[in-house]
Amino acid sequence: MPSKANNMTLLLKLLPAVALCCALISCKPVPSERGTAVKHDSTGLVIGNPFEYGTPFTMIFPVGCNYDPSIYDNPEVAQEYITSNTSNMGFVMNGAATQMDVSASREYINYNEAYFDLRNILFYNQKTGKTHPLVHDTIHILSFAIHYDFKRPQIFYRVVKKDINNDSMYNSKDPIILYTSNMYGDSLTQLTPDGEQFTQYFYYADTQTMLVKTNLNPDSDTSFATVAETNFREVNLNEPAMGREIFSKSMRDSLRVN
Repeated sequence: MPSKANNMTLLLKLLPAVALCCALISCKPVPSERGTAVKHDSTGLVIGNPFEYGTPFTMIFPVGCNYDPSIYDNPEVAQEYITSNTSNMGFVMNGAATQMDVSASREYINYNEAYFDLRNILFYNQKTGKTHPLVHDTIHILSFAIHYDFKRPQIFYRVVKKDINNDSMYNSKDPIILYTSNMYGDSLTQLTPDGEQFTQYFYYADTQTMLVKTNLNPDSDTSFATVAETNFREVNLNEPAMGREIFSKSMRDSLRVN
């Protein structure tokens, strides 16, 4: 009769084979009541549900795709997946306590940047039946904020244009740029430069201006994890344009600690 020591030796010899079998099994799709999930390689175009955002007769539709789409072989589950994952394309309206744009009348934020890539917005006028996109190419929208608090109502957009850290996603780890448009998505205007990280702004109602704060990237840090240098720009909200530097580079250089 084999001893306990021999049994233990045999078990130790079998463990690698058992582990390999488990690994092979785990790599295969496992059917369940929900059906088998199969990854979809192609990038489709998804138009999310309409938002009514306070502008008469006008609705907006978020447009984009998800980074990791799946297809279920169970039709009912597939429809549930589509409804739950693409209805608003990741946008949720944030309350005052969780807004990134604290002075906005309301703000919509992509709550799952790792899953959704919001590439455009369609504006639809119910009265005229006309539709137009925010841009005619592609940008990546992290959030948009509605501003009826300005004398010239407008929409602010936090946008990413470049995947600076090459992780194949466009999210807040990349340079965030501030844009604005009117309430109908016309005249989209860039307010902060490429390559700088927009962080916050300070609004002055009396002059209808704001000071916009950005993080600079003098050492080509692809994460923007370290605040090495900051800058401020002034924007006239009545005539939006690229923010004007209020502290020149020569002035900032003269203030550096050697």
